Amino acid sequence: MNTGPNTGPNSLRDQLRTVAGEVGRPALRRLWARVEDIAARHAGKVAEDLAVVRGELAEVRAAVAGLRGELAEARGRLEPVEVELHRIGAQQAAVETRTSALERPAVTGDPDQRSVALVEEIRAEHARIRARLTAVAHYEERLGKVEEALRPTESR
Repeated sequence: MNTGPNTGPNSLRDQLRTVAGEVGRPALRRLWARVEDIAARHAGKVAEDLAVVRGELAEVRAAVAGLRGELAEARGRLEPVEVELHRIGAQQAAVETRTSALERPAVTGDPDQRSVALVEEIRAEHARIRARLTAVAHYEERLGKVEEALRPTESR
């Protein structure tokens, strides 16, 4: 514990603080009134800004709720379309299989002609497969765009 000349109850430091407090009290009161006035004005502005932000937030929440309703409705309309599209895709594949059998010409004759006919048949089948894959790619692209449009904005 420090027992020097400036550490007792009537130390010079304590005396200076007492004098400064007495002399500065009127100035502190005037300053404090100004500080409170500035704080009150600032609090009013902050309260106004907060009210505006709360109003905007309410509007955004209402818009999000509306969009969620629209999204649920769109999903409800999209589900039967997807089911029907898958059903039609399977039917289309079956029809193409049947028609491809009808398109094949009956090849008779020497082995060279049958080889040429077989190569042409393979090329035609490859062309049909490419067409199907292109159709599937277009469908997937369109479906992706629809899903992206229906995805909630938070995840974008």
